[in-house]
Amino acid sequence: MIDVFGVTWSYAAMSVNLRKTAGMGVTRRGWYAQPDPELIQLLAR
Repeated sequence: MIDVFGVTWSYAAMSVNLRKTAGMGVTRRGWYAQPDPELIQLLAR
């Protein structure tokens, strides 16, 4: 069984370390699949 609090804590710690070392911010923007603009143009015709 996965410890929910442990996973949450480790994810938060990883996020802080990424921000400190690499300057990366954590957002949900990249989590969602984005459609290909060419496909949208093709379907819009």
